[in-house]
Amino acid sequence: MVERRLDVYCLSNMGLHVLIDGHSILIDALNNGEQRPYAGIPLDMAQTIIRGGPPYERVDMMLISHHHEDHFDAGLVARFVLERPHVPVYSSLQVVDAVARLAPEMDSPVSIKPKLMHTVSFSKGRLGVTAVALRHAGPQYADILNLAFIVEGSHSIIFAGDAAFSEENMERLAELCPCPALLVIPFPWFSVKTACQRMRHILRPSRVLITHLPCEEGDRWGWNRAVRNALALEAFSPICCAGIPGTRCFWPEV
Repeated sequence: MVERRLDVYCLSNMGLHVLIDGHSILIDALNNGEQRPYAGIPLDMAQTIIRGGPPYERVDMMLISHHHEDHFDAGLVARFVLERPHVPVYSSLQVVDAVARLAPEMDSPVSIKPKLMHTVSFSKGRLGVTAVALRHAGPQYADILNLAFIVEGSHSIIFAGDAAFSEENMERLAELCPCPALLVIPFPWFSVKTACQRMRHILRPSRVLITHLPCEEGDRWGWNRAVRNALALEAFSPICCAGIPGTRCFWPEV
């Protein structure tokens, strides 16, 4: 009997290890550790993932949202693909090309090329995954294809990547996955009041995981403080901030 369970572990900036219904998924896991002030994956953890050590012996797929080094490192992903060729890696053509230049003999990753607001779907066992192309936050990144991922099993998860906190993006996600069990977002979605209100009323998630916060010591913009203030003021469903790499995310009981 398949266990109907969802566990989420923080790995890096937005990097996650998702355990759902007996499946193991890595999302934005192998990023560049030099991308200060954002958290890079610890080198020993990256090596364990690449070599398939515990708890990463069985990984069903790796998902990469977009071509920015705080979300993926081409060298680490190329090593993962060469060491573990049986694990499919799904990402944008920009990411696939960067990895392929370092590992031209590989059979994976799989390039996903939906047009803006369009989707590509794939599956593993009873687990369904949908990738939807959403606008990246910031007009300076208009050339970057950002893929949000929707994972659906006994629980539904939305991983937004670096999608802009626009009403258009949120409404598209709500069309595809209304009322997700877990919404994984970069911190601006919560620290900006209008974005938080949109998120609550449009997406209506049961739980929220806030990611992409800079390390406290490098946070010259005061983003951590802004999120803490928002947490204190905004009545919302259970919320958790991504913590130390390797730790399980925890939400207070409703």
